[in-house]
Amino acid sequence: MLMPTDTMPLLVDYAMRLSGQRQPKICVINTATGDDPAGYIRFYDRLAGTDAQVRHLALFPMPNVTDPEDLLLSQDILFVGGGSVANMLAVWRVHRIDEIMSKAWQAGVVLAGSSAGGICWFEGGTTDSFGHTLRPFTDGLGMLPGSFCPHYDEGERRPLYRRLVADGTLSPGLACDAGVGAHFVDDDLVEIVADRPGRGAWRVTADASADSPADSSAEATETTLTTRFLGELAAAPGRGAVQGPAEGRERAQRHQPPGVDASGVHEQRGDRERRHHDHRDVPVVADDEVVPESAEGLELGQDAVHEVHEEMASVVSGAVPDSGVPVLGVAVLGVAVLTPAPRPRSQ
Repeated sequence: MLMPTDTMPLLVDYAMRLSGQRQPKICVINTATGDDPAGYIRFYDRLAGTDAQVRHLALFPMPNVTDPEDLLLSQDILFVGGGSVANMLAVWRVHRIDEIMSKAWQAGVVLAGSSAGGICWFEGGTTDSFGHTLRPFTDGLGMLPGSFCPHYDEGERRPLYRRLVADGTLSPGLACDAGVGAHFVDDDLVEIVADRPGRGAWRVTADASADSPADSSAEATETTLTTRFLGELAAAPGRGAVQGPAEGRERAQRHQPPGVDASGVHEQRGDRERRHHDHRDVPVVADDEVVPESAEGLELGQDAVHEVHEEMASVVSGAVPDSGVPVLGVAVLGVAVLTPAPRPRSQ
């Protein structure tokens, strides 16, 4: 996911529009990087000029709010940052965040994420959580069936993912290049979107002709999915001002890719009176931003900035690890978003 310095990321804008709110409440969760303050600074800064009401949930060294469930269920969008999916889900389970995410999903909250925040909604995927060598991860939340591979166009991810799906280590699933997101409604994959041209996504399945998944000759099959470039949103007037609640429904109806074997989630509309969502969304996106070595001089423009950790001061001053690597290094992230199909309100 591209994170331009002077405007809101296209994929975040896309998730905000899916919320159907003109002033959406969005909570950022960066557990996967140990709640690195730089990530929160960056997000507050990018959304400072929008109508979004931004909060964050930190779990290190302890939760920054008394009741995480109350915070998360009061939001319109939950955006999960990239990093270590294995570490993130371990911490989430200690704090019952996994259970809260399921409740939020059932309540109609838009769930989105980047890299680790894309893999987590599925059964598993490929990850470097255990070291520099990519490995399979099979302990996801399972809210979306199958597996997910972000950054498909980078390094060894493509051949590894194909091999892991072919031999049955990972379930068949979805693979997205950097900057590509997948939007699911109910059990349907309704649209693939990208924040830059020339990127794509694929359905990856095991070769049905193999005698067994463990067959050494087994191969994976890729099916190309149609991808829509979001660049036209960048030129639209008032970008960042979220459109009406019908937009997400209309997009879901218009952009069902023909012939796509959907990989989604059984979504049930929440009946909470405070919401008027008619759908629940999950995009899966990728991010290849290079984070600057110094965050010095950022003008956050948000009252909520004071809630960010006190440790943030060292980041704002441009502190860099002894290794000389930027605070967040080079991130190639991926995102996921879930939404339910329109259903009549219960009486």
